[in-house]
Amino acid sequence: MQIKKLTLRNFRNYEEEEFTFSEGLNVLFGKNGQGKTNCAEAVFYLCTGSSLRIRHDKQLIRIGAQKAEICAEANNRYGRVTIEADISEEKRALFVNGTKLTKSADLMGHINSVFFSPGELRLIQDGPDERRRFMNMSVSQTSPAYYTALLRYMRILDQRNALLKNTDYATVTATLPVWDEQLCRYAAVIAVKRREFLEKLVAYAADIHSELTDGKETLSLSPDRRYEGDEGEIAERLLKQLKNSYEKDRRLG
Repeated sequence: MQIKKLTLRNFRNYEEEEFTFSEGLNVLFGKNGQGKTNCAEAVFYLCTGSSLRIRHDKQLIRIGAQKAEICAEANNRYGRVTIEADISEEKRALFVNGTKLTKSADLMGHINSVFFSPGELRLIQDGPDERRRFMNMSVSQTSPAYYTALLRYMRILDQRNALLKNTDYATVTATLPVWDEQLCRYAAVIAVKRREFLEKLVAYAADIHSELTDGKETLSLSPDRRYEGDEGEIAERLLKQLKNSYEKDRRLG
């Protein structure tokens, strides 16, 4: 996969700029504040439909402008592809080869990217939420099944939590097992895909770590035993744990 051309209009500090990339490694260099990271952010946005640097898309619009536009022409495994994003304060529109997408999930897989900036040191400095965020974004780009499972898991978790706040004990008792079964099924898909991702990541990292330490240290992965086995085995274990915590979950709401 390779991006051939990137066009930015009213994106961050760019009024209008066009970048043409060559094959192989491309390096952006310049003074602080010139927009090197903004350029990389634009690429990542077209790959995922989101930015790791902001909470609201309107923050991507250049000050004084009504909307921002990003367009990339690239080659992927299927051939030539053009991806566009039009971002206004109220909404945004995403396009692939001129066709408007109904959801950002449809961007996944056209162009894959890993965005790493100085701020990504949060992966080490902050808690596990940051590491899960990084994994979610990375795995989603290569596995549509993972992204779908993640969205459904989050939706079901919200519905389950809302149900636990219901004061009708009979309704909760009758309905909770249905949500839990679905929750555990999607959690198992997520767990297996994350495990596969980490196994590949550690294989690369172990070689680099060995070089950095002149072979004196070995980097290894110690997986959580709750997530060993296939999807069915993991789902069964998780469901058992949830059943054992029904009363506690109800008290905590």
